Amino acid sequence: MSEIQPTSTSTATAAPQTSTRRPRLWLASRVLATAGAVLFAIGAWMPWFAVTGHATVNGLAQDFRYEFAPGAIDGPLGFFGWSVLTVAGVLSLPLLWSRSRPILQLIGAFAFFAWTSLILLVGNYAFLLAPKSTLTLVPETGLSQSQIVALDALADPRRLSGFVLGELAIGISVFAMVLIFIGPMPHGEQGASTGAPTLPSARFRIPGMGILTTGIVLWALGTLVLPWASVGCPGVVLLAAQCSGLNYSGVLRLGISSTALAFDPLAAVYTIPTLLAAGALLMLITTWWGQITPTFCLWVTLWLAAAALFIALGTAGVRDATTNAARLGLPAGTWQPDSGGTLTVVALAVVAVATGVLWYGLPRRRRPSGAA
Repeated sequence: MSEIQPTSTSTATAAPQTSTRRPRLWLASRVLATAGAVLFAIGAWMPWFAVTGHATVNGLAQDFRYEFAPGAIDGPLGFFGWSVLTVAGVLSLPLLWSRSRPILQLIGAFAFFAWTSLILLVGNYAFLLAPKSTLTLVPETGLSQSQIVALDALADPRRLSGFVLGELAIGISVFAMVLIFIGPMPHGEQGASTGAPTLPSARFRIPGMGILTTGIVLWALGTLVLPWASVGCPGVVLLAAQCSGLNYSGVLRLGISSTALAFDPLAAVYTIPTLLAAGALLMLITTWWGQITPTFCLWVTLWLAAAALFIALGTAGVRDATTNAARLGLPAGTWQPDSGGTLTVVALAVVAVATGVLWYGLPRRRRPSGAA
């Protein structure tokens, strides 16, 4: 009888170790996936390489040194494809962190797998700078007629901070992808034990849903439709077609150029609007699907913080356009702020109110279950 006791004891202690190891593996894989996606989104628009050579601009030869991110190169995905790829990993994170429905997490896992596979191919030094005698830039750089030749970077690569951060992000994402597919998927009881499916009470949820929807619609109108700066207009413009000027992407690009010197302003063309617009669409779908969980509220809070940061950069761009229009090569005239920026600020204030309502309503349904 004494010989059987060690075996039963080891079996009893193995079960708790396994039960605690699985949640830790799940959490570690999501934390690493988040770190990889966010780091790649940032590093992808920082300078990766420095090349020296000569370019032909309007028939004139010029020697120069050029620091560029992969998005500036006319690569296999094109400028729009690269722009979307850089933030696709971030957009898969809400699904990956979801615990309310396993199918959502499964979709997020496969989306993250596809994104990681793509950045393994595209985010590669040899793949981006294939052995060529010329390197063509995308038209959005403003140097569409330029071609860099005599690429010294191929002979003696100078890897800048963006390359190091991007490759680090790729390595973290690959490791996270492995952990995701060897780790557990949450079952209904696992989500219930963590309190993830807990919804706000109806008196908080319904007003919060309505306020949040109103704020997102106003944000889309102010960001994607109305101008932020205009010239030659008698007053405040109500419709984008009434006056020519700079939209959100235009002023954001100016703001990044004058403020965030280590960040490529080309990210303002497609990447940042795609990140914010797709994130807002996910929030709307989740809101009216009824999946208002703590994870969802955290996603709304992070989206709000990112949108506020880019509003600050866009405001800096508006200020730059109104004071230095001639130096920036903008059309002559008196540039003035327009209605897009004002409406976007109001929209974010509405979203902030909705976020507070939803966060405040979440504990209302947890107290009875905690007491029980």
